[in-house]
Amino acid sequence: MGYYISATLPGGKLISAHVGTNGSERVMLGLWLAAYGVAGLPDSGRVRGRWYDVAPVGVPDAPTWAIADTTIGTARRLLAYRARGWAWVAVSDRNDRTIQRGLKLKPVTDPHLADLVELWRADGYDSVDHTLSPALTARLADTLALLLPHLARSSWHAILAEVAGVFATAAEAGVGVQLG
Repeated sequence: MGYYISATLPGGKLISAHVGTNGSERVMLGLWLAAYGVAGLPDSGRVRGRWYDVAPVGVPDAPTWAIADTTIGTARRLLAYRARGWAWVAVSDRNDRTIQRGLKLKPVTDPHLADLVELWRADGYDSVDHTLSPALTARLADTLALLLPHLARSSWHAILAEVAGVFATAAEAGVGVQLG
């Protein structure tokens, strides 16, 4: 078993990207949010160090220098940190509560962050339907293409490039993607 992003194209052709084992979607989402945090977009400061965590905490080589640090330099350094070949960013349950609280206090104004929030909701613990609409898939394809260069030094870059490719191909075909 594992976690995949997939789409069925017209004619029945299935395309997919294997993200990793179950739970890897939390890493993927954390990396997209961290990339948003360093991208210099309108709500980047709101996301950095609050909507994702350094993970796994307590493991030798964990970048403790990055915990609770919301500077853009630390976020960039964290994305490039490759100890053990791991990604050191993830969305935790604590982040879920922070995101929910933040959305109630101040609505998202940047469309790219709004798309990432919809991805978080669709793949969240309270979601039953893990299929994205063609319109959201197309918007996310643009958002992921914008953020991917900020992940170039991440150990997950190849996986995230494949994920972005599935979104782009599905968007081009006018179909939605399935998460899970």
